[in-house]
Amino acid sequence: MTNEAPQEFNFYSERFGIDLSEVEETNPYMFGRELADWLCGQLMQKGYETEVVPEDWGWCVVCQRKPYTLFVGCLSALDQNLIERCEDRSSTAPILWRAIPVAEKSIIQRLSNNEDVEPGYQKLREDVHSILRSEPSVRFATDQEIDEWEDK
Repeated sequence: MTNEAPQEFNFYSERFGIDLSEVEETNPYMFGRELADWLCGQLMQKGYETEVVPEDWGWCVVCQRKPYTLFVGCLSALDQNLIERCEDRSSTAPILWRAIPVAEKSIIQRLSNNEDVEPGYQKLREDVHSILRSEPSVRFATDQEIDEWEDK
């Protein structure tokens, strides 16, 4: 088994909550602002120039814009537990959170530079992995839990 950071991080944590007003900036059930705000601060401490941006799929922590874009997508996994938490505010059903590091070039960046995104992407992935591992409230989801979620 390798210690390499996964492509995306699926985890549970009571540290992050949901705020129903988030749907004013994203689509229904696409929560993650608290996670994005926290991760933004943690990545800033590692030297990234970060900002949080709402997207229709959740929340984006932009870490770099040039010579290519680096960001971390932060969102809640839509499942019955999340719906229960939204409809019944007293529910304590666990929420599966997702943090997805991404490196991409715009069309213009693809045409105008030959910068390799892989080193920056790998560093971001490793930094996110390190940040999440060091947070005591984070419990990474098992492969079985992820498979069960994907089957729903």
